[in-house]
Amino acid sequence: MTADVDFLNAQEGYRGTSYESVFLLSASEAGLRKVNEMYVPEQLQAGFSDMIDEYVHFNDSARNSIMEKMTPDYMVVGIGTKTESYKYKSEIISDETAFYANEKNEISGICNQFLNGKTDQKLFCNEMKDRLNDYYGSRYELRNQSEAVEGRVSNMLSKLQHMYAL
Repeated sequence: MTADVDFLNAQEGYRGTSYESVFLLSASEAGLRKVNEMYVPEQLQAGFSDMIDEYVHFNDSARNSIMEKMTPDYMVVGIGTKTESYKYKSEIISDETAFYANEKNEISGICNQFLNGKTDQKLFCNEMKDRLNDYYGSRYELRNQSEAVEGRVSNMLSKLQHMYAL
């Protein structure tokens, strides 16, 4: 369940700040917690839970650290409109952190619904596909490139299906 997160983070150019890393980390955390609940002997569950917490903390800390280092001191927003303003580093990081926290909660919720048997595989995959389409479809660099969006969505869904052995 952690292999896809590790592979993504090992790619050239650190990818730990990407939406993909949040998506895969959230899904793998939900899966690991379900494994702990269902298969790990009760006397070992606390230790396994601590390992999951460390895994999540390591990846979250790495993302936060790289975000801090790579975020510019400011950026101009509103270019091409009548109003231009500056967005400073603290605002940029705060917005990104809030975005990732929201995405983590949403993705974890969808995964938990599936892992707890409240939704079936088809609905789960459709919800994730819709979520990925919304994200990639809103990316500036992917506008009007439906094939590129479809390719990225398909890639992430195949990683998720591999992670959950679907």
